Amino acid sequence: EAKTETVKIGTIAPAADGYDYRLIVSRELYDNGVLNQMSPSLAGLARGMRVHLHPMDMEKLGLGAAGRVKVTSKRAARELDAVADASVARWTAWMPFNQPGGAASDFLDSSAPVNDVRIETL
Repeated sequence: EAKTETVKIGTIAPAADGYDYRLIVSRELYDNGVLNQMSPSLAGLARGMRVHLHPMDMEKLGLGAAGRVKVTSKRAARELDAVADASVARWTAWMPFNQPGGAASDFLDSSAPVNDVRIETL
């Protein structure tokens, strides 16, 4: 039998270990959704899979405004383009959902209260 755990509302997220980045995933206006892809004027506007990091985190990794990184979670590992984004909090990695070139959902563990990723330069 598979064992499942329920995370109660109000559960305190585990502290970050100081090396990994807390992963945030959300949608963008243009993605690989059926409605976008079936519309001749919207198809092809999705920007593709990438990871956004705060500029200071990019600098810590030895990258400028953009670069190539390896992103690893407990469920997946993939090489992605990294983009400096001042709207992303320090020690946080943001990925758009449902983009061409990969699935952010591959990195997520729905049973975990939070998902962390390790990011390494190539």
